[in-house]
Amino acid sequence: MCKTSKLRWYLLEEYITLYEQSGYPQVRHTITNRLDHFKTLYRKLKLMDKFFWVFARFKQKIILKEEASAVILHLPLVRYSSIYFGLSEVANIYSTSPYTVFSTQKNVFYMPIFDVLENLYSGILDKNDEKIHQSIDTLHRVFQEVNPTIIVLNNDALPDTRAIVLVAKELGIPTVEIQHGIYQS
Repeated sequence: MCKTSKLRWYLLEEYITLYEQSGYPQVRHTITNRLDHFKTLYRKLKLMDKFFWVFARFKQKIILKEEASAVILHLPLVRYSSIYFGLSEVANIYSTSPYTVFSTQKNVFYMPIFDVLENLYSGILDKNDEKIHQSIDTLHRVFQEVNPTIIVLNNDALPDTRAIVLVAKELGIPTVEIQHGIYQS
């Protein structure tokens, strides 16, 4: 794993610095506001997440295709629904989007990561390295449990997606990023 100072740099500062050097000084304010906004919504999201997770575990026990490989999708379901449904024909899909709980596709399962995000965002905003490392360690455990053959993301710029890419690289799991603005559902 990266040293703490390099980890924080990789997860947030590098992205912000690149934008600031390109003439977008407001990006730091925008990103930190978004992270802080998530922290304020966290209690409500956590309650919703717990409900979705119980339902998802029940669905998973009944429907999981034992012989199929696993794919993790860190994508909005609505925008990328054809990817979800196409991949679900050949693999068990584990999605970080809570709305997949309501998917009519049998083997599309919700994989909650709100605790990871809360620790990651709090750690970054509060400069709490222990929380950052806890979130990375939790992602390690989740990915090892799911054992995906690939992880698909819609960006690799924000702290959550950078953490996912970092852990995937450490575990030897290939990642695919869908280029922003290219894909239409």
